[in-house]
Amino acid sequence: MSSFDAQFIDNASCCGLIYKQESASEINQEDVDVILAQGMQHLSFDELQREQEDLHGVGEMIDKENHQETISLLQRFDDQLQRRKKHTVYESAEVMMNRDHVTSSELRLQFLHANRWNPETAADQFLSFLEMKKQLFGMDKVVKDLTLNDLDEDDKENLLGGSLQILPCTDRSGRRIILELPGLRCFKNLRNELRARFYMLANLCSHLKRGVVWISYATGQYRDNMNGKGFVEMTRMAMSIPMHCAGIHLCTDDPSEAVICKAAMALTSAELKAKTRIHYGSHTECQYLLNTFGIPRVALPFTTMTNDPILEDHMTWYKQCLKEGQNPDSAKTSFVGRLEPNPRDVLFARRKFSGKVTRS
Repeated sequence: MSSFDAQFIDNASCCGLIYKQESASEINQEDVDVILAQGMQHLSFDELQREQEDLHGVGEMIDKENHQETISLLQRFDDQLQRRKKHTVYESAEVMMNRDHVTSSELRLQFLHANRWNPETAADQFLSFLEMKKQLFGMDKVVKDLTLNDLDEDDKENLLGGSLQILPCTDRSGRRIILELPGLRCFKNLRNELRARFYMLANLCSHLKRGVVWISYATGQYRDNMNGKGFVEMTRMAMSIPMHCAGIHLCTDDPSEAVICKAAMALTSAELKAKTRIHYGSHTECQYLLNTFGIPRVALPFTTMTNDPILEDHMTWYKQCLKEGQNPDSAKTSFVGRLEPNPRDVLFARRKFSGKVTRS
């Protein structure tokens, strides 16, 4: 676990903000806003500008095309691991027969990319990732890619519920959208949900270039029916995954939950505060606000009038995972479901208006 993970969990438990929604009335919203503003004062103007551009999808994608520079960063990454590996899962994995997985450049580049090519923070997250993987799946799975076959029936049942979905559409900046629907949470025990979500997110990372946008949609019928159970554990697990989170959107129509979200944000890093937005209101209001951040209404898997869940694309994703699980040696493909027109698409038409939409 990284130092930030430990600090977040300790602070969250001490503040009593995670499981006690009845205490929301005691939290002064103005005080929370002041805490958030003070937290972002630690960022320089350029750092704050960078996070704001990232949130709105107008920032430059940081990539390393220079081969020599990439090799240098990988070497610095390995140097950090060698300094910190004592008594870690990585140290144990290094001596296993199929150690190639944890030493592969492809896996390490995912962590470097997710951490904006900072070898120190990337190595720290890498160690947390392996520790989390061991806790959830056992040491033998640390040195291999996870497939659907590594989940038990209770894990798969949670996966099929659709409380966490990787949407087939991207936002207008081309970033993948991860949608969390707390109202659909259903599991035999919390470990099943953690295993299912770890599998989903870990397998998504190899396809990420521009990062992800995370939406926690707790409006109307999607309010959390578990009263926040497992929030700390879920946060720790998600923070171990090598994905660059470009924006976080928390949607709710419950005033007490909105205040608790802000209070919980006060415990996060300054960078995360700068790219998190809380949207309070009805379905229509929240969806309008998401649209202003480049997330169109058509990207959300809801029916038009009642906003009930549509799981068709989620089931398509699950069937693709089944297929890959049956052929683990085959190359993994990025999930693409229904195609939605976006401003960069071109409509071709001849004499009659029977044109076709092509993907940009």
